[in-house]
Amino acid sequence: MSYRTIKDLTRSTGVTESALRYYDEKRLLQPSIKSQTGRREWLYDEEAVRKLQRILLFKRMGLSTERIGAMFEEGSEAREKIMKDHLDSLRTRRNELDRQIAAGELMRLIEAVSEGDSCLKTKLVEEFSRQVMGQEDDSGGSGNDDDDDAKE
Repeated sequence: MSYRTIKDLTRSTGVTESALRYYDEKRLLQPSIKSQTGRREWLYDEEAVRKLQRILLFKRMGLSTERIGAMFEEGSEAREKIMKDHLDSLRTRRNELDRQIAAGELMRLIEAVSEGDSCLKTKLVEEFSRQVMGQEDDSGGSGNDDDDDAKE
């Protein structure tokens, strides 16, 4: 069986020694062999290296260390549900960001023509309003500010 030292692992993955020590402390990733003399003699087998790669991918997805630990402790069905829920949440956030970007780009165009053609400006404002109203309808809002004022 082939083992990698902590130094080799930090060089090849970019993970710091302190992060590896933290993962060990949290029982998320423990060295395959840990000498009695100190941390510098920690060794990781290929299974540990693969687990570290999974941890790094989960971290890149935005999952917390605690959540990742729970995923490893729970069965594959629970792990699949956690990943699906997290991906759904990321997609929702991405859609909201796309809407905000579109609104910002449209406002930028409106501002660019603010001293120009008033007919074009009116069309841009109408398009902006249409997009904003359509977005509110998608998220459950009425899309009508007058309705919101009447409820208050």
